[in-house]
Amino acid sequence: MNRNNATQVEHAQQSNTRKAGVVQELLSPNFK
Repeated sequence: MNRNNATQVEHAQQSNTRKAGVVQELLSPNFK
């Protein structure tokens, strides 16, 4: 069960990182 929870947390962190990357791209001065 601990392993499953860790996997879910890992997926959530990866998803948040991806979202943060998209936000950074949108905020980037180079983005047009």
